[in-house]
Amino acid sequence: MKKTLLILTCVLFLSSGCDQDELIRLDCSPGATRLCDENGGVVSDNLSSYHRDGLCTYGKQYCTYQGWGVCEGAMGPTGEVCDGLDNDCDGQIDESFPEAAQLCGMQDNIEYGVGICSPGVWMCTDGYLGCDGHVGPSAEICDNVDNDCNGVVDDQIPNATMEVCYDGLQETILVGECKPGIRYCVDGGMESECVGQVLPSGEICDGKDNNCNGEVDEGFDSSNVDLVFVVDVSGSFSEEIERTIYGIAPLLEDDITINFRFSLVVIGARSQQDVPYFNGAMQVVTDFVPRDEFLQHLEHALIMARSISGGNEPSWDAILYIVENTFPLSFRESSNKVIILMTDENGQTYDTNRRVTESSVAAIVATSPFIIHVYAESAHYGSFDDIFRNRNNFHALENHPTTNEVFESLRRIFLNICTGG
Repeated sequence: MKKTLLILTCVLFLSSGCDQDELIRLDCSPGATRLCDENGGVVSDNLSSYHRDGLCTYGKQYCTYQGWGVCEGAMGPTGEVCDGLDNDCDGQIDESFPEAAQLCGMQDNIEYGVGICSPGVWMCTDGYLGCDGHVGPSAEICDNVDNDCNGVVDDQIPNATMEVCYDGLQETILVGECKPGIRYCVDGGMESECVGQVLPSGEICDGKDNNCNGEVDEGFDSSNVDLVFVVDVSGSFSEEIERTIYGIAPLLEDDITINFRFSLVVIGARSQQDVPYFNGAMQVVTDFVPRDEFLQHLEHALIMARSISGGNEPSWDAILYIVENTFPLSFRESSNKVIILMTDENGQTYDTNRRVTESSVAAIVATSPFIIHVYAESAHYGSFDDIFRNRNNFHALENHPTTNEVFESLRRIFLNICTGG
């Protein structure tokens, strides 16, 4: 029951004293309290429970002589955030939050949705926001997945999806002909084949270190060598012929040529009456002769270069005619057969009866026992490289400007000539 309090007051006037009594009705008993909500509303006093969910609580109003005061301490629902609390007072904690379902973790210059790259989604766990599920680019590895998110699966990256390999003994790698290869990533795994590697093989007589032990053609000797010089006697080549004469002279008296025979074929001379020419441009100056007779034939080639030069220079034809023995020359069956071509022109043919090319000559040489060496300018390397095959068998003229360079070069060739021993 509501109680009404009547209070007799005396209004004191300074001039006349207390001359009037007045009764004032109060709204509440001073010192009384009551529950209130966040809106200032009075909470009914007949509720079965005054508990509120989450952060929500009722406040209190206090009665004074001036009436009920403001509601103090009441807290109502607010928007739910990720903080481990029931902010909206619905009995659930963090069931929603402003960042829910929003993407997160995205970085600049990354195309999400390509490869493994995927943005994350904000999640609320135990009252803390976290970016869940974000996957950014990583170093490419061999796993059939686009790890670096560039749109290419297992793109060939050194030391990642491709690797240097070598299946031979480590002490033979990069010795002689031996070299490593590359193993590539295929279908998410490194393939077993080591592409391009060259492993040690049985030593053969080819001027190479086939077994990769640091020695060339060991186990072979240099007996019975039939060597044909093909010399360009065009006038522009006379100085090179002279250097060859002086360069080879000491070697013709050296033990390394004791079992050598020499033949000479010239190209580039003008045709002479009563002199047999092959294909109108090639002349056999001499069939095979012992080493002590060969120098005079080279000297004759020098005379030709100074007097009857200016003819065609069919170097491809000369090699072909020697290998097929069209000239013919008296090769010994068991001899090691060598051709040394010297010219200042690129590879040429003047054979009108057949189609001669570098490739066609190379194919025939490849199935023959002949070893080919070429002395020419570096600019003409590409017109002979298929024929001599081994890059060490090309000798750039500009690297042999003196007699001594010619001597050393021919000496190396002679030392590396071998036949099966």
